[in-house]
Amino acid sequence: MEAKQQKTVLGVVLLLLFGGLACCGITVAIGAFSAYQDAQKAGGLSAFLKDAGVASTTPPDDVDPGDEPAQDDPPAADDADADADAAPSKALPPLPVADLPADWDEAKGHVTVSVRDRVEVELSTLRGREPVSRPLADDLVEVIIYEGTDPVPLLTQDDLDGWEKTPDEVFAHGRARLTSASKKAFTSPAPGVYESAFADGNDVARAVLFDALRKLKVKGDPVLFIPEAGHLVVVGSKDTAGLEAAADIVDEHLRLPNPNTGRGWKLTKSGLEPWLPPSDSMFALLRLEGVAKDNNDQKKVLDAKFEADGTDIFVGTTLFTDDDEGNKRTYAVWTKGADTLMPKAEMIVFVDLDQPEADRVVAAGMWNDIAPKLSSKMIVDSQYWPVRYRLKGFPDKKSLKAFGLHPLFQRGN
Repeated sequence: MEAKQQKTVLGVVLLLLFGGLACCGITVAIGAFSAYQDAQKAGGLSAFLKDAGVASTTPPDDVDPGDEPAQDDPPAADDADADADAAPSKALPPLPVADLPADWDEAKGHVTVSVRDRVEVELSTLRGREPVSRPLADDLVEVIIYEGTDPVPLLTQDDLDGWEKTPDEVFAHGRARLTSASKKAFTSPAPGVYESAFADGNDVARAVLFDALRKLKVKGDPVLFIPEAGHLVVVGSKDTAGLEAAADIVDEHLRLPNPNTGRGWKLTKSGLEPWLPPSDSMFALLRLEGVAKDNNDQKKVLDAKFEADGTDIFVGTTLFTDDDEGNKRTYAVWTKGADTLMPKAEMIVFVDLDQPEADRVVAAGMWNDIAPKLSSKMIVDSQYWPVRYRLKGFPDKKSLKAFGLHPLFQRGN
């Protein structure tokens, strides 16, 4: 119980500490920690939260309500009370499990392949149902699905064992079905831009039809986007006008009820790989948001898992702030004294809650500059994807002084 209370305290303090984040940096909330201590004596946590204008429930561990979360908004105050009574595991929707035919001959007409962000498979596995998958890129996978149910489940090895089929056999079967259903040409809504507009539920799956994609007349390598559950967009990597047109299409589909991600994948001679767009393009922000969303979706599942099994560990959030040019940057928080699983971000912010209110952000800088110097304190936890880092201790004063305080996180910015 004491450990759980400490974790709650940490969440409250971080929420208030970063609640003053302006678009260009951090303004520390003066008196947050001392106010919490005073409230504990006077009336407890709920009274303190109410006085602070925060819902009277345990807030997300380090989500900042004033900043732009990485597509992972904390619940509004009106919603938080309703969610408070539900156990974290109940907050997660149940995993889809189909009532499959026992006979392969009966089932095979509904079995095909599809494409999913890798995080969907990883989170399903964390929740106890491991889908059969094959990698297409570091963050994209091919899966086996059973059509005709809602929602459509990702099939597991147990499902295949029931039919006495191997993954290779079923993937080959699914690819053959998909190929036979893909005889029509892709449509072209703009010069050099192509869409899989079959509207048969298998459009995103056509990302695996490399031979067909390579025949499309694009400038450079084909770049694929899966912005929505039933839509695939293809454009050339060297087609400036085509990429601008594709950006509009992707943006439009991300606004639909079942958005997926705005990140893209490039089809090279060896297969798909994450497409890294120019840093000043809209696609760069969409990729950043997609990666951050993966981290924050993972956080929800890990929080529920750790709550269920009694593990007391702080699962960090990926947050956004803006630089002086208005470009969004992601950052993660490293808090002294907290047993933490921290996500990877562009920047790291170091927080020492033992310091005076105005000085608790003790250092901040770019991940690529800081992480190599702290490899002994940042242990990659390889059981998770996206990768998280189990933090060991806190940098000493000399190291923190050397890191400095990035201008984005200086008080008053």
